[in-house]
Amino acid sequence: MALGDPADPADAVDRHTAIVLRDGWLRLPAEHRAAYLVDAARAHLNTGNTAAAGRWLVEADRVAPAVATALGLTR
Repeated sequence: MALGDPADPADAVDRHTAIVLRDGWLRLPAEHRAAYLVDAARAHLNTGNTAAAGRWLVEADRVAPAVATALGLTR
């Protein structure tokens, strides 16, 4: 799953909501969900929504701590 064009973080934020509500979301491996959530956090950060970015980073850390730590916002 991709959030879309990284040049348009607002579109990525809109797509994020639809993606995590899909039936298949929880069937993805935890590592994939965590990596996606880090990307979602980055998109929220790029739109200036630091609170949402923080929430998604915390969720990524809850889902797969090693992945969230390895990726962080440094990727």
